[in-house]
Amino acid sequence: MALRSAHLAEVYVHIAQKYGVGVATETLTSFMKRKKLEALTDSVRTHIRSYIHKNTKYNTLQIVLPHSEAARTIDTVTDYVHRTTGIVPSKTEIQIDAKIIGGFKASFRGISYDGSVRRMIDSLQAQ
Repeated sequence: MALRSAHLAEVYVHIAQKYGVGVATETLTSFMKRKKLEALTDSVRTHIRSYIHKNTKYNTLQIVLPHSEAARTIDTVTDYVHRTTGIVPSKTEIQIDAKIIGGFKASFRGISYDGSVRRMIDSLQAQ
């Protein structure tokens, strides 16, 4: 069975959503070199862009906060994601989770951001 660039693009996006863009890029690049599929690179990129554009979930900034009165945090996280990715999220979804204690957790285009107090405490306990 011949691999199509559209299928490779879809696999890339799924890996990026679960493990991050860096892992997805490294995995796909390595696979394409091993299978001698480098000629498909431009086509795969085109399909990735198309897939991402169609998939609004991928363009949604998901933010987890400890309480609902953290509107300033939402603006700060949204601005930070825009500055670091160069992309304005098309949608923002907010979830409340008191277990993070303070700060936030966020996810956008396969990139996770963890500015939670829970992560800081866990990090200090691990030292």
